[in-house]
Amino acid sequence: SLAAALQPENYIGCAEMQAREYLASVVRPLLRQNADAPKKPRLYVSCGTSDFLYAQHQAFVPALQANGWDVTHYEKPGAVHEWGFWDEQIRTFIDMVFAPEAQET
Repeated sequence: SLAAALQPENYIGCAEMQAREYLASVVRPLLRQNADAPKKPRLYVSCGTSDFLYAQHQAFVPALQANGWDVTHYEKPGAVHEWGFWDEQIRTFIDMVFAPEAQET
């Protein structure tokens, strides 16, 4: 699911927790539809290399970039689809949102 964005005008956090169907039917069409928007939120996407959604992640990030999205992505070797990884990534996302350079945009 798209994580709660603390600054929705600047960021959407995407923790790659969504089901394949949600990605295909909701997220990807929405991102393609808004590819030409004059101002888009920045995206943060992360996935573990042992997550069952890793193949989708590997296709999703280049698709975002090809559609003009400013995406920061992270892949953690060996991480799986579980709360420990998500908690770590939510903290990373929050740190990114509140970084001094983020406040300048």
